[in-house]
Amino acid sequence: MKALKLIILALIISSCNNPNNKDVNDKDNEPRKDTLSVNDTTPRETKSITQIEIDSVQTNIARYLAGLTPYDSSIIKYNTPIWQAYHNKLNEQWLKVEEMRLKALRAWGDSVLSEYINDTLPLFYPFSGPDFLHAHSFYPNASDYVMIALEPVIELPDVSGFTNNQENTFLKSMDRSLRDVLSKSYFITTHMMEDLSEGKADGVLPLFYTFLARTGHDIVDVYPVELDTNGTIYRHDSLSYETNQAVQFKFVKQGEQKIKTITYFHRSISDRDLENKHPEFIKYLANLKESNTFVKAASYLMHYAGFGYVRDACMNKSDCIFQDDTGVPLRYLEDGQWDIQLFGAYTRPIKNFTAQMYQTDLKELYEKTEASEIKHIPFSLGYHIVGDKIQNHQIFKRK
Repeated sequence: MKALKLIILALIISSCNNPNNKDVNDKDNEPRKDTLSVNDTTPRETKSITQIEIDSVQTNIARYLAGLTPYDSSIIKYNTPIWQAYHNKLNEQWLKVEEMRLKALRAWGDSVLSEYINDTLPLFYPFSGPDFLHAHSFYPNASDYVMIALEPVIELPDVSGFTNNQENTFLKSMDRSLRDVLSKSYFITTHMMEDLSEGKADGVLPLFYTFLARTGHDIVDVYPVELDTNGTIYRHDSLSYETNQAVQFKFVKQGEQKIKTITYFHRSISDRDLENKHPEFIKYLANLKESNTFVKAASYLMHYAGFGYVRDACMNKSDCIFQDDTGVPLRYLEDGQWDIQLFGAYTRPIKNFTAQMYQTDLKELYEKTEASEIKHIPFSLGYHIVGDKIQNHQIFKRK
């Protein structure tokens, strides 16, 4: 019996070592499909463990709102006559703004602004509206964007379930919402409040989605955020946007692997409103990281005594401030801590604003500066596009 067991064992070993004795139904004997041998040069689709996973639903919605063909028609249908007309009109408008402003703006940013800034710093953009378009055009390499304005944050409707009438109303509202920022470079608050009213393209989210898609980005995540009592920001998914009126976007440039962040606050940032309604926001401003600051078409609000907290944030947290005359008044910045570069020519505020906003000290600085030292800006930006068309901008670089 012992001899018989030895004979059977030998037969089993022999069978296992015989390559011609393979059972065609034995999948364990088939080559592994995910194994690459030394001599196998067949291309294979690989996925890096660090590859960023985008939110397909939000990204496709962003492309739809931007008049760009969505990646996936199963997520959102875009072949309706209403959307096709919107797509054609927005493409035409975008070509115009590219030729009129954005190409020159980006080229100027690359050749001139880049000399003054650490372009990887966060960007602080108060009184911004949802204007990610110009923020990104000037500061494409910023790590994060902090934006503050009066326009509300409201949950997006289910655009994939629109009836024809709903789609028509919504996209017409989108068209109107974009008219000022594309033609004039800034949002007009009264227009925005009408354009972003109930039943239309409500709130700032549709515009952020549009600008993210049109600047070549995909969305990784979108969610409400809140500030704790110490002014520290945190994600708060249990809150609606309407409750806390702040939102963060995580997004990535197409073809890149660096996730960036937009944080948008719907806030009145007068001193009185912050002290009475949002004392945590005062701490948030005080805790901001070193940043670049961008200000345009800001209604001259930081000229008033009652906007001290945001003005101090601009002055205390900025490595470099790029602004027009609606930003921080020169009288607060002439303290020997800044190198100043002037652009264009100083002129009076447009008629919508009082003569009190006229800065005699800034006018004198332009007059006493050699003409050869005042640089030209090859594009129009801010209120003077529709006023006297005289551009004035300044760069304040911390010494």
